[in-house]
Amino acid sequence: MLDEYDRLVEEFGLSVVNATGSITDQQRTFRKLVSQHLEIEDEYEPLVELG
Repeated sequence: MLDEYDRLVEEFGLSVVNATGSITDQQRTFRKLVSQHLEIEDEYEPLVELG
Protein backbone atom coordinates (compact mmCIF):
# COMPACT_ATOMS: atom_id res chain seq x y z
CA MET A 1 0.00 0.00 0.00
CA LEU A 2 2.79 2.43 0.90
CA ASP A 3 4.50 1.77 -2.42
CA GLU A 4 1.29 2.74 -4.23
CA TYR A 5 1.00 5.99 -2.26
CA ASP A 6 4.65 6.76 -3.02
CA ARG A 7 3.98 6.14 -6.72
CA LEU A 8 1.00 8.53 -6.66
CA VAL A 9 3.08 11.21 -4.94
CA GLU A 10 5.71 10.96 -7.64
CA GLU A 11 3.27 10.64 -10.56
CA PHE A 12 1.05 13.58 -9.61
CA GLY A 13 3.56 15.78 -7.77
CA LEU A 14 1.70 15.51 -4.48
CA SER A 15 3.02 16.75 -1.15
CA VAL A 16 3.42 14.45 1.82
CA VAL A 17 2.34 15.73 5.23
CA ASN A 18 3.93 14.21 8.31
CA ALA A 19 1.03 12.62 10.21
CA THR A 20 2.99 12.03 13.42
CA GLY A 21 2.51 15.60 14.62
CA SER A 22 -0.53 17.01 16.34
CA ILE A 23 -3.70 17.64 14.36
CA THR A 24 -3.03 21.37 14.76
CA ASP A 25 0.45 21.02 13.26
CA GLN A 26 -0.88 18.88 10.41
CA GLN A 27 -3.61 21.43 9.62
CA ARG A 28 -1.10 24.29 9.74
CA THR A 29 1.17 22.47 7.28
CA PHE A 30 -1.74 21.53 5.01
CA ARG A 31 -3.14 25.07 4.95
CA LYS A 32 0.30 26.47 4.14
CA LEU A 33 0.68 24.06 1.22
CA VAL A 34 -2.81 24.77 -0.11
CA SER A 35 -2.52 28.55 0.29
CA GLN A 36 0.58 28.53 -1.92
CA HIS A 37 -1.49 27.06 -4.74
CA LEU A 38 -4.50 29.31 -4.15
CA GLU A 39 -2.38 32.44 -3.76
CA ILE A 40 -4.10 33.40 -0.50
CA GLU A 41 -2.37 36.39 1.06
CA ASP A 42 -4.03 36.31 4.47
CA GLU A 43 -4.14 32.85 6.06
CA TYR A 44 -7.49 33.74 7.65
CA GLU A 45 -9.04 35.18 4.49
CA PRO A 46 -12.30 33.35 3.71
CA LEU A 47 -12.30 31.37 0.47
CA VAL A 48 -15.92 32.32 -0.28
CA GLU A 49 -18.23 35.03 0.92
CA LEU A 50 -21.20 33.80 2.91
CA GLY A 51 -24.57 35.51 2.85
